[in-house]
Amino acid sequence: MLRNNLLENNYNFERKMPKKWLVSMIWTFLCLSFLAGSFGIFILAIMLDSPERLHLFDYGIFPYIIIFAVISILYFGLKIRMTSSFCNNKEQNMAVRITEDGLPVFACKEALKTWQIILVHTMPAVLIYIILCAGILSIAFDVYLVMLLFVVSFVLAYDLALVVCVLFMRAKYKPDYIAVNRHIYDMTLYTR
Repeated sequence: MLRNNLLENNYNFERKMPKKWLVSMIWTFLCLSFLAGSFGIFILAIMLDSPERLHLFDYGIFPYIIIFAVISILYFGLKIRMTSSFCNNKEQNMAVRITEDGLPVFACKEALKTWQIILVHTMPAVLIYIILCAGILSIAFDVYLVMLLFVVSFVLAYDLALVVCVLFMRAKYKPDYIAVNRHIYDMTLYTR
């Protein structure tokens, strides 16, 4: 919902900025969880490895560049598509930004319901992680693919840290709408 419409309909707003140390703790916990899962996939892939399986490193670095590009396009494409389905004005109210941590995030300038924010940030992350894990286990086992999974885990954990903070804000303040201003670091809560 457009923020101006919320204000015109007598919604109160309150800006919340989670403490950086708390964001760092949540993000670190999620990163370590993803990395532990990736390490488990690595061990499982080693156990399942056989000579007839495809090994991409035989073809040089090019396949990894392609895989990274496809994963990035798929991830951000899913986020764009899901976010735009909830926005009133798709062209003016959506933008890609680089956070102060240097991570690319997709920003919606509108306030969304809690379930919409959770869906936009959870579904693409889970889908990409499953695709990478399935690729490592079924198609090819490469240390480089596992390293790619490690790198992708940092971005996925960052988005899921936002989900955790949104759930916390929802439980504590019970807002009707939440506007994510600067990803996890700045949110505006709208309550009637």
